Amino acid sequence: MSLEEYKSDKYAGMTERLNSALSTLRENPTLPATQEIVAQLASCSLRLLHTPKRNWVLTELSDIKDKRRKTSTVSDGPPTGESATGDLQKLSDLLEKQNAHISELMGQNGELFREAEQLKAKISEMNTAVSDGESELNVLRVNLREAQEEIFRLQRKRFE
Repeated sequence: MSLEEYKSDKYAGMTERLNSALSTLRENPTLPATQEIVAQLASCSLRLLHTPKRNWVLTELSDIKDKRRKTSTVSDGPPTGESATGDLQKLSDLLEKQNAHISELMGQNGELFREAEQLKAKISEMNTAVSDGESELNVLRVNLREAQEEIFRLQRKRFE
């Protein structure tokens, strides 16, 4: 394969990926129609979109944005009686669910705070126990040192 063929294949592959990304944006209006999303979907850099041979991508992206604006303004007209009531009911249901979720989270939060306080109390008890153990260890070290000195003194006395 010559270099010319290789470059041609790469160009065609990137063109296909860019067309696929634009097609995805056309089909999925929940995806934002931005250059970043096109670059991400096509696995390319933003810089590539601004090259002279790829300006068509930006033009297509602009067309997608225009179509979205037009369809959103047409559908954003004043709500009719039935759709407004339905929308209000949906929002009311959503609000109720969110309030229930908030109450549940507040209960869990209270439980976590109680558990944290219990853990703090246990840590305090353990620190006290460690401190007491260290004090006892120091007393035992002093007693050991005194006993060793006594043994050493008695051994010296025995050999005199």
